[in-house]
Amino acid sequence: MGGTVEGRNDLVGVLEKDKITKRFQEVTAQLEQALHEIFCSQLDISEEVREQVELVHTQFKRAKEGVDILDTELYSDLSSLYEKSNESNVDPEILGRLATKLQLSTISDLTQESLALHEMFITGGDPEQRIEKMSMLLMKIRIMCKLRIMSFALQIPSF
Repeated sequence: MGGTVEGRNDLVGVLEKDKITKRFQEVTAQLEQALHEIFCSQLDISEEVREQVELVHTQFKRAKEGVDILDTELYSDLSSLYEKSNESNVDPEILGRLATKLQLSTISDLTQESLALHEMFITGGDPEQRIEKMSMLLMKIRIMCKLRIMSFALQIPSF
């Protein structure tokens, strides 16, 4: 998941999930309602087309009933750390869990995510200081990764 997905930054995407999910639910409900109001039996369409409309209608009903939402723990962890991005004391367990779930476990992963944030800043600025907070969060994950690497290196016996 590290890096960008369809030109977006993973961290920002997780934080925007509520807005995106709500909009998806609204559009799904509108489409389902529109299909519900179509009386296929009164239209001069083939049986095959009628079946396709009914199939699509059924799929929108299912989508309306249950939207596949991102991992709530991931969202909760990210929101918690995002709000505390300027604080020095963050829970290392939450930080580690977040890094694992977002697949930000190597310096290369973190560099890609940082470049994605930089690109977002260049193309749209940072009026809400979201990118600045995300950069601070990435810096904390980067420090954690470096500490893990150093800790691992100290455990390797020398010959």
